[in-house]
Amino acid sequence: MNVSYAENAVDYEIPITTQDTQYALALPNGVKAIEIQCRDTTDIRCSFTAGKVAVPASPIQTIKGGGRYVKEHLYLNAHTLYVAAGTGSKVVEVRVWL
Repeated sequence: MNVSYAENAVDYEIPITTQDTQYALALPNGVKAIEIQCRDTTDIRCSFTAGKVAVPASPIQTIKGGGRYVKEHLYLNAHTLYVAAGTGSKVVEVRVWL
């Protein structure tokens, strides 16, 4: 297990143009921490499993409007984050620490 500290932050934006549609972000290798939030106060749905967020089906994580998901002490390789929202014209902000 890699116990080194995160040194670099990388920011991403995932535009959600259509409601209840899955959008994907391929994460870089070596993610040690992740933060996810909607730019405004809209609820968003997230999963690391394809096909779960457009029409909500487990396993998903709902991030309530104005909330933020933060997970530390990770070491992710070859993961894709899938997101969706109940309304379009939104932006999901993602920050990963490498």
